[in-house]
Amino acid sequence: MLSDLVNETMKKIQLKNEENCLEAVVCCLSGGGTKMAQDLLLKEFSKIETQYKVFITNDAIATVFTAFKEGK
Repeated sequence: MLSDLVNETMKKIQLKNEENCLEAVVCCLSGGGTKMAQDLLLKEFSKIETQYKVFITNDAIATVFTAFKEGK
């Protein structure tokens, strides 16, 4: 289930980065740039009790942020 995956991942990230505060979850998914996909995924994420901001975008964004320092 999506909520289990997100919650488990967030716990692992926080354990590794105790001095940093995680503020957001960004999902870069194929097709995630469309309003319909974003609305459906945000609806699913709203079922997860979390304090994080959630952003949904397309998978090309992940490539840009991986390839260039600070995504620029």
